[in-house]
Amino acid sequence: MPLAITNCSWMSQLAQEIHSRYSDRYSRRAYAFDGYERREARDLWDTWKDRQILQTLVMLLGFVSTAAVGRRGLCRMASVQKVVVPARGEHRSTAIFLHGLGDSGEGWQPLVPYMTSSHIKFILPSAPYRRVTMFGGEAVPSWTDVKGLEEGTPEDKEGFIECVGMISKIIQEEEEAGIDPSSIVVGGFSQGGAVALTSMARLEEKVAGIVALSTWLPLKESYPEELSESNKETPILMCHGGADQVVPFSWGKLSADLLSDMGRKVEFKDFPNMPHSADMEEMKLVQGFLRKVLPE
Repeated sequence: MPLAITNCSWMSQLAQEIHSRYSDRYSRRAYAFDGYERREARDLWDTWKDRQILQTLVMLLGFVSTAAVGRRGLCRMASVQKVVVPARGEHRSTAIFLHGLGDSGEGWQPLVPYMTSSHIKFILPSAPYRRVTMFGGEAVPSWTDVKGLEEGTPEDKEGFIECVGMISKIIQEEEEAGIDPSSIVVGGFSQGGAVALTSMARLEEKVAGIVALSTWLPLKESYPEELSESNKETPILMCHGGADQVVPFSWGKLSADLLSDMGRKVEFKDFPNMPHSADMEEMKLVQGFLRKVLPE
């Protein structure tokens, strides 16, 4: 079990300062890709990488800012908050992208310009705070409970299925706004990618594509018995770093192989030197995939 740190006021203050500083920086940016200067884009990319490193350190220590939990409180999936990045042009398609454990929708907002096209709206939900077993019951932003990172550790089936319901609700809201499910992609990073793959396996709505970055297929013992046929033909892009220190590369590769064996259309791309993070080349690959499955 990760080391649990309690009563560390200086770390709480540090976490609040990091959140405040990065949130302010993100909010001042315009997210039209064509408006970026190269220097600004590089600064933004470095800021995101710094934030991910700090977040990983905090999460590995099993620490969460008690002040942050106090502000937002423990909540259910029904009250999920979302960051919406509008399409730069006419809105014809939507990408729903879910962050990893301990992060938020705001954390991925700076990367949207590297993935999007002018007709795509991005919806970035933020996971509610929930108590996570792996962190000694501390409350962190998490899509499901996590009991451990070892192979064979029981997974939170109820939590993953609840997430599928949340994704389905967002899809229905987009459909009411005139966007057909066939013009929607569901994606995510790490735990968010696991939710995206679970959505592919269980959604009744047929979507345009699935993007799963540095992740794995959870609840694999449930398939193919519980596998929905709705997205049998839906293309899936999976990317994974060979130097991933959190979700082993082998988990991603085995998940891709399992999905292929079940007849799913999976493209698996490995990035040999990439840790548990994102890469500019990977973002270009995601952008190309979105342009292919969500054509203008």
